[in-house]
Amino acid sequence: IPICVPSVDEQIEISDFIKNFSEISDNLISKSKQQITLLEEKKQTTINQAVTKGLDSSVEMKSSGIEWIGEIPKHWGIMKLKFLKKESLMYGANKTGELKNSTNIRYLRITDFDSNGNLRNTNSKFLDCDSAKEFLLEDGDILFARSGATVGKTFIYRKNWGKACFAGYLVRFRSDKNILNHNFFYFYTQSQNYWNYVNSVKIQATIENVSAEKYSGLCVTIPPIKEQIQITDFLKKEVTRLDELITNSKKQITLLKEKKQALITLAVTGKIDVRDSVVA
Repeated sequence: IPICVPSVDEQIEISDFIKNFSEISDNLISKSKQQITLLEEKKQTTINQAVTKGLDSSVEMKSSGIEWIGEIPKHWGIMKLKFLKKESLMYGANKTGELKNSTNIRYLRITDFDSNGNLRNTNSKFLDCDSAKEFLLEDGDILFARSGATVGKTFIYRKNWGKACFAGYLVRFRSDKNILNHNFFYFYTQSQNYWNYVNSVKIQATIENVSAEKYSGLCVTIPPIKEQIQITDFLKKEVTRLDELITNSKKQITLLKEKKQALITLAVTGKIDVRDSVVA
């Protein structure tokens, strides 16, 4: 491997410069990572507080009767998911997706969603109309991942994605919108209370699994519909704000790493003269 070889004295000066710069850069990266952790904790706390305690801290509370939920506002209720459905929870199609043609319908799989529940548009698969018709989604349908590393993750279908159906490793929940607002419930599935339930019922065999029957037993806090919408509107704004801060911190880390790598390359190949340089 060809190596640039300055004098030993200059090698030492370059090394000292890189060490100093790397220390400053690594400290900034560490602080950004700590900031991300704090923001993610704030996001989790905000969601959990809103969907289980509401937005009014002065409201009278009562015991929910469920240890992992604790107290809830006195005028709220608790219901199992199976009593909040418009239709029975349903498994998706056990089909192999194919490439799109003029009549095919988007076939949603676990891998089509990112960590924030957003739809990816790479490596998309599709089903023919006959195979898809039993599994077509409606706006606001919630999809649960039922097995593997993503078990418990949820996704909410939006009609602006276009006509779509869903795959067998997903479970569809369609809420009775007179009782449960789908957006409120989607936030509920991001709360720590929800994950406490999922972790308590996961079946660990070859792969972790939560069946439709197990999801049906999930206890959900039920504010009045009007309050569900108020909580949803609040969380949309607050979670968006926190997600933007998290994204900016991640970008900052990427830029710092790129700058560090670029400066090291320039220094050890003599593209910049770092003799007598001071890292600020």
